[in-house]
This record gives sequence, structure tokens and C-alpha cells, in this order.
Amino acid sequence: FYENKIMGSTSLHRIDWIKKEAWLDIYRHPGDKWLGFGKKILQAIAYIAFDIANLEKLKLCVKVTNDVAFKLYKKSNFLERSSNEEFLEMELTKNRR
Repeated sequence: FYENKIMGSTSLHRIDWIKKEAWLDIYRHPGDKWLGFGKKILQAIAYIAFDIANLEKLKLCVKVTNDVAFKLYKKSNFLERSSNEEFLEMELTKNRR
């Protein structure tokens, strides 16, 4: 929330405490025009995942047509792992953030 508006959301799910990894979801409200929102959310969730939960890896899927998100993840040191016609799987390890 920002000024009583929902800006977006993020979550960690499918947490595997043995492998020390989790899947990341990020949703930005389509009406939101706040530049830098994605970067701030990624910084916050990386802190929670790596520094608080002591995970070693975050994974996510992004639509191949979502160029803005893809560029943000690449700039944030996520690596491409696999893809199909619709989605690209990416990951960020604790030592690359």
C-alpha cells in the first residue's frame, strides 16, 4: 500500500527448507506508475529471503512477452535457467545479489 492504494504484491512460496530455495511472485498493479517499484520490491524480498530466512536461491517465472520485468530481473542479477514458448524461468542465488 502507498497512500491508501494497492501498488502490488509479492510472495515467497514453495519454500524448500532443505534445498534453501523458494519461488518468488511479484505483481505490480497495472495502474501503478511509480518508477522504481519493482527494484524496491526485489530489494525487500531478497533481504527477507537471504538475510532473514537464510535461503540460498530464489526462482521465478516471467512471461517471455514481459520485457520490462525481464530487464529488471537481468539487471538484478537473475540468471536465465530454462524457457518455453510462454515463460522463462530465472533464478537469483544469495552470492549473486
